[in-house]
Amino acid sequence: MAEKIKIAFVIDTIETPAAGTEKQLLMLMDGLDRTRFSLSLITLRESDWIREHILPCPRENLSVTGLASISFLRGLRQYLTLIKRYEVDIVHSYFFNANVLVALGSRFYRPPLLLTTRRGFFNSEQEQPIRQFILRRIRSCFDGVLCNSSAVAAFTQEREGYSEADLHVIHNGIDIERFGAPDRDKGRQLLLSHGIRPDDRVVGCVANLRRVKNIDLQIRAARELCSRYDNLHFVVIGQGDQRPRLNRRIDELGLKSHFHLLGSLERPENVLANCDIGVLSSLSESLSNALIEYSVLGLPVVASEVGGNSEVILHGRSGFLFESDNLKDFVGRLGTLLDSQELCERMGHEGGRIASEKFSEAACLLKYEEYYERRLEWAQVAGQTTVEGSCQRKLS
Repeated sequence: MAEKIKIAFVIDTIETPAAGTEKQLLMLMDGLDRTRFSLSLITLRESDWIREHILPCPRENLSVTGLASISFLRGLRQYLTLIKRYEVDIVHSYFFNANVLVALGSRFYRPPLLLTTRRGFFNSEQEQPIRQFILRRIRSCFDGVLCNSSAVAAFTQEREGYSEADLHVIHNGIDIERFGAPDRDKGRQLLLSHGIRPDDRVVGCVANLRRVKNIDLQIRAARELCSRYDNLHFVVIGQGDQRPRLNRRIDELGLKSHFHLLGSLERPENVLANCDIGVLSSLSESLSNALIEYSVLGLPVVASEVGGNSEVILHGRSGFLFESDNLKDFVGRLGTLLDSQELCERMGHEGGRIASEKFSEAACLLKYEEYYERRLEWAQVAGQTTVEGSCQRKLS
């Protein structure tokens, strides 16, 4: 029997399983084939969530408080000890601090394969020149970059200087069975508590209440559409620092009975299953789990044409894409769906079919397994298995 491939995931921490990167990492730790892979997790720091939950694989904590600290040097030494002791084959790192630690560690010792991840346009720190400079300097330490959309891959290539051959796209995977079997009654009861009746039309959104999600556009659209459709409601599932300001805006426009901020929900699919349309108005997206979830539930979608949204939604088939922050375009697309139940059903059905085939958790896990095995084999054939060979790789 062949030896298992030993993978160490390295991440700053896991604050919540609901965040996109953390959700996908937990999926990998829980779902990768244990007959072929042996997994461990290395975190740079603790979190309340980690302390309160049992993780699906062993974990080591490095207690790193920051890059410019003595704790970073201690953590680097501990990291090197761990990957040597466990004879790790692959290190796969997430987030900036973890990437820096892994890259510096490769100067002293490196396993056969070092991988990093880019899952968003802000991971490349385009707003912070110093971090972008560091990411470009350490790129030669990594053998591959896994991106969750072609848009993110193109951005990473431009910003950090990776070659096209270094980049590989694996789209997000979600639990199709869970989202395909929501508790509609629980969702209906929650909507009723906000004055939304079973025969009302509902436009639903799952998004953190941050400026980049552009919930303001949905509020402005609601002002126009709710005057045309008396039984229309907008609901947003999510929490964030913009909530007080958004509530004030809703009150100013007299939309309190039509626009509802529901906060964070453990099972957002229960509410979404009672919606007629799913929307996403973001100014920037890598690959949205929300769009996939809408599609699994059979909702037609209206989403801004940014980032990887066009890799999830096929315009005119499973929904509509609109010009980002264009109110007229957004309202027009929503109105088209609200005026045609037949179109809603057709697009929702097509979206569900595409999501089940392309974005299932099982399909995602299979792609990761194949990638890990193929790249590790390539690295070993290329001779990247000795400390002497690794020390010749320079930071450039």
